[in-house]
Amino acid sequence: MSELPLHLQVKLLRVLEDPEIRPVGGVKPVRVDVRIVAATNRDVSQAIAAKTFREDLFYRLNVISLHIPSLRERRDDIPLLVSHFLQKFAPAGGPPTLISPEALTALERYPWPGNVRELEHVIERAVTLEPGPVLRVESLPESVRGPHAPDFAGIDLPDEGLDLDALMERIERDLLRQALRHAEGIQSRAAQLLRTSFRSFRYRLQKYGLDRAD
Repeated sequence: MSELPLHLQVKLLRVLEDPEIRPVGGVKPVRVDVRIVAATNRDVSQAIAAKTFREDLFYRLNVISLHIPSLRERRDDIPLLVSHFLQKFAPAGGPPTLISPEALTALERYPWPGNVRELEHVIERAVTLEPGPVLRVESLPESVRGPHAPDFAGIDLPDEGLDLDALMERIERDLLRQALRHAEGIQSRAAQLLRTSFRSFRYRLQKYGLDRAD
């Protein structure tokens, strides 16, 4: 939406204010009854300040606004998306390719600057290159399988502060899930990976409801 040229923005605004269009080659206007769904990955307020997007058009479009967080902000969705893309790119007439816990962990650690579209392309490429039935880390691009800092590394404290308890709970929950995947669901092994007692590990699972969810 924010990349629409200014001359087209004027025409779209006119249609929104007076729901009529004139087809190419036509001589009479045609009434239309449409619903506009607009999307952008840019900061519209900056575009308005830079005079590249009309403020009046923004307020006409901005009736119901939905903010969709980037993939790096909703890493819990990655396993579901991976499963979907594995089915989508399954070999013709064959079962979907499976994915190893190590490969899934690498996908979860990657920051995904290209969001879901980048993840889709990575899975499509990996399925094409993987000769076996299970997607391995080696089939992922080097940029994805390389070492990445944990989510909590290098956090800058915002001026308004942050909820430390909520942040630490998110980190702990993520590590518990990763340990379970590495251990293929064997809780005693997952506890060993986190260097904690089985009793303490079980307590943390129950605390976050992971003993049921995972």
